[in-house]
Amino acid sequence: MMIDAVDPLLSNPDAQVLPPVQVFDKTMVVKQMHVLEPQDLLITRTDKGKDARLYVFRLSMLKRGLEERQLGSHQV
Repeated sequence: MMIDAVDPLLSNPDAQVLPPVQVFDKTMVVKQMHVLEPQDLLITRTDKGKDARLYVFRLSMLKRGLEERQLGSHQV
């Protein structure tokens, strides 16, 4: 999964656009995703039926990791 959208709350014509960053490994096929902003959670479901798995991530941790990767790849 790639994230490359600009945050509409932070959109500024003078703002620098950062490159997209891969968020999940390509082998992780996300079937369903739910964001609970007040609880700072991202919940994903992979696979189907008995093989289904739920993964829970802190949005703040994902954001921090994305910012580090975007800034790191942009400095190259």
